[in-house]
Amino acid sequence: MRRQEREGDADLPCGERHAGAWQAVMSLGNKLRRQFVSPEWCTSHKTDSAVAVAIHAIADASRSPEQIWEMPTPEEIERVRSIVRDLVLNDYFQFQALGYQWGKETITLT
Repeated sequence: MRRQEREGDADLPCGERHAGAWQAVMSLGNKLRRQFVSPEWCTSHKTDSAVAVAIHAIADASRSPEQIWEMPTPEEIERVRSIVRDLVLNDYFQFQALGYQWGKETITLT
């Protein structure tokens, strides 16, 4: 059964855009955060939705989503890859064998 079909999860996304926007829920450490990223952000940054959600999830007061998107550290790249992997494994986004676009780069789930 897909996550969206489980009781109490009807409002959770399944990788599809709803009403011009989408959101994903993930656990980072012990903190549950709801991330919202507009489709316009993804389009203007030429970045797949799963990557955009992961970037926004790791952003904080010290590093904005824009800073992470433009100049990610090696640790940030690995965190984004790990979050994308979790999102795919939990059916929020579909697996893409060719990888996920992050601007001019592509990250893969190897």
